[in-house]
Amino acid sequence: MGKVLMFGWKLVLLTFFLFFSYSVASKPLGLSDVPQNMQNGNGFLMVLAACALQSVVLSYPILRSPLRGGWLVLNMFLIFYGIATFLTQIETVVFLQYLVNVVPVADVPWLFLQGAVVAALFSPFAVLIWGKMRRREGIPNETRYPTMSWKAWVLKIILLAVFYVVIYMGFGALVFRPLAGRAFQEYYAGLTLPFWIFPFQMVRAILWVGMALLVIEVMKGTWWEMRLGGSSPLFGAHGFFALIS
Repeated sequence: MGKVLMFGWKLVLLTFFLFFSYSVASKPLGLSDVPQNMQNGNGFLMVLAACALQSVVLSYPILRSPLRGGWLVLNMFLIFYGIATFLTQIETVVFLQYLVNVVPVADVPWLFLQGAVVAALFSPFAVLIWGKMRRREGIPNETRYPTMSWKAWVLKIILLAVFYVVIYMGFGALVFRPLAGRAFQEYYAGLTLPFWIFPFQMVRAILWVGMALLVIEVMKGTWWEMRLGGSSPLFGAHGFFALIS
């Protein structure tokens, strides 16, 4: 019972620290901090729930990782920043002309920096909280990658990139547009996709694969844990946070 309570207490601490990190990272950059975006108590609870979800998802690979110390911190920073900021905000840049009323052009570079600050604050704190900051004597930090020939790597990455583009376009047309309704017409009226959007999304898909490989490198466990970690529920956690903020 004591271990369960301690586990829960650490998650609560990480949740509030992540909430605090988003707020602290916003102020020096001139961005609106999270508390100022709250309109009511429900909004506050929803953002806390999003931070809790992100904390749980980020804690899982830390707890299941054979890595320790600075190497684990660096990997968690890359995972957190790469997924929660870089791979999402680069799409904001692509569609910025349709989102100028939501995201001012001048704020875009600061959004990338804000994400880096949040990841830099949260990653070492999370590793420290879960007792993985100090390395064990005589146990090296080992990294693991799937063993395949370079031809197999190239083929699989190309297939994943093509598959991602098909999902991306299909989801946008069949799911996002109907669900967005009037909001789609308001923000994306006259949307025309440039010719380079397909190769851009293929490059983005390759970067997603890189993030999944980082998660696999960090974790150890059974086959289903590796697949769960590789698919990274953090994608959903960040999407939830973006939706409510």
